Amino acid sequence: MASPAKRKSFEDLSNELFYEIFDYFDSWSLYKAFANLNIRFQNLLFNCSYRFKINVSHLEKSDIDAFCRKFLIPNRHRIVSLHLRRSNLIDLLLPSITNNLIFEQVESIHLPYISKTILVVLLQSFILLPRLFFLDLFLVKIVSYQQGSKYDEYLNLTEIYCSILKLPVLKSIKISSWLPETKFPIAMNSTIEGSSLENIIIDHQCYLNDLINLLRHTPRLRRLICRKGVQTGENNTQEISFSLTNLISLSIKRSSLELNKFDTFLGQIGSNLKILHIANSSYENCFNGNQWEKILSKNFPFLKKFSLEFLENLDETFDLVKFEELISSFTSQHQWTIQITLTQNQYEDCQLKLVVQSQNFTPIVTTVKIYKVFNLAQIEFIFKLCPLITYLELDDWSNINLEILVQFVVMKSPSSLQYFTISDRKYHSDFMEKLKNRWKFSTIKFQKEKIYLQLNR
Repeated sequence: MASPAKRKSFEDLSNELFYEIFDYFDSWSLYKAFANLNIRFQNLLFNCSYRFKINVSHLEKSDIDAFCRKFLIPNRHRIVSLHLRRSNLIDLLLPSITNNLIFEQVESIHLPYISKTILVVLLQSFILLPRLFFLDLFLVKIVSYQQGSKYDEYLNLTEIYCSILKLPVLKSIKISSWLPETKFPIAMNSTIEGSSLENIIIDHQCYLNDLINLLRHTPRLRRLICRKGVQTGENNTQEISFSLTNLISLSIKRSSLELNKFDTFLGQIGSNLKILHIANSSYENCFNGNQWEKILSKNFPFLKKFSLEFLENLDETFDLVKFEELISSFTSQHQWTIQITLTQNQYEDCQLKLVVQSQNFTPIVTTVKIYKVFNLAQIEFIFKLCPLITYLELDDWSNINLEILVQFVVMKSPSSLQYFTISDRKYHSDFMEKLKNRWKFSTIKFQKEKIYLQLNR
């Protein structure tokens, strides 16, 4: 047992180590825990070089006054991050924030579940923040009725985006909404100068013309992600009279744009793109491999990585010949290497991801898991699609005889396949004996409702 002189306590830790520990906690929680503990912790917390990160998910009404009066306002010059997780919390703190908004050191603000009305007020004050580099917003629109409130189905973000574009030093913005109809028709406005934005994540549905109008004002943009789709809309697509020469990465998911319109859009936004990711819910819309190859060759001489994702049922309706043509269109002229990733979710949808990269990339397609096996042709397609497969896992195979299924995999699989896993929730003990006697697997074991097989090749 250590002598009393050699015993160590929590307070024996160095100041540097305490500050590393503090980084894992919300500063308001640290203040409540340590501010009145002793002189040393008071000095640690209120050292002028220590910066506060506020991440508050809940405050009782009785704590609002203490939070604002004793902590938020007195320390506003030392706060670098402000994350308020509840809309009612934002409402309660709004008067204190807007009336004393001289947060000179704030670099990032996160406001989930905030209404448009409140955000408009806050954005007017955010213009005064000299170091606000990152903004993360999740917007809802609430319509009041006599019986209460409910979420509306339409959200116009014009005023929001115009205010964001005016923030003087903002580098990154993420703006989200779960509403299906979200619009931000930003008109050409001479009062909005070129924005400082370099990274934009749009996590709500948008229309192509709205996106074009937004991009007109972001000449420094380097990375753009549209997570919930770009729709064509009823109006004709606008002409693009600008070029985003700094744009190097573009990701667009769930787009319903026709390929020819998408070609026009890509061809005009800038030629320095290095990464292009397209995730499309419609296989037909990304099917023309020759047109994709022309789009990439014509518009992006510096492109290093192109990925294409789509959902498709891997059954007898799947056209493997056309899919192979899609792949060959990228390899025939430029010898680009191909990576294919296949996943299937619990709703029986299969997602194919096609990645085209420069010649110094070595493709590795090794692992496939299928949640629902419809027929043996589906498995055969997997083997053709992934000739370098090393691991195959089948979850629901109830439509097929188990012995026939294993025999098919053993006989038809590529020589690269090493491991084969089958879900077996009933434990077919007699079949396990057949496996041992009929096929010489290197390993046969049953564990956690699964049969694990290692092929002897």
